Amino acid sequence: MITPIFIKKLIIHLISLPHYCFRLLTSEISIVSRMSVVVFQFFPFVPYKWLFSIGHKNYPQYHYSVFHAANLARQLNYKAISVFEFGCARGKGLLALEQISKKVKRELNIDVQVYGFDTGEGLPNPKGYKDLTYHWKKGDFRMNKSKLIFKSSTLVLGNIDDTKTDFFSKHKPAPVGAIFFDFDYYSSTKSGMDLLTHKEIN
Repeated sequence: MITPIFIKKLIIHLISLPHYCFRLLTSEISIVSRMSVVVFQFFPFVPYKWLFSIGHKNYPQYHYSVFHAANLARQLNYKAISVFEFGCARGKGLLALEQISKKVKRELNIDVQVYGFDTGEGLPNPKGYKDLTYHWKKGDFRMNKSKLIFKSSTLVLGNIDDTKTDFFSKHKPAPVGAIFFDFDYYSSTKSGMDLLTHKEIN
């Protein structure tokens, strides 16, 4: 039996239908947005900023951060920036950053130097309870170095406690524009943050 309450709810839903359709079509996670990214990324004349503004599929945080860091660098008359990824695991993030650097170069004419920090052997030995030893263990996220081919990024292999000491003098990176932390361990993350106090980064 159709009741007045049912009719009232039906009218409310019908009135709200155009609004729901509009949100679906304009949402960053809508099917239309995803399809637009897939289709238009193959057209070089489509602005790169527009692609990730409607919801880029892979590593959106990398796209956003690197683009805006490079845009700021251009305003400051820098020719290049460097980007760090702490914890590379299987290397997918570094490969994504290589593609992002190409797009940023084309869009903003800013060179992006990509550096990845990893032991190459997975997580090292934990140093205490803050490393969540009940969750992580030595050897997690081991990298298959033989299958990884990086074209433009630099992989800095070794424990961050060791590689951070001479990184700047050895590699002489451009001014740092973005750092992505994925070391998992508290101790490794804290050690990696020591790079932020280096005179070359300030």
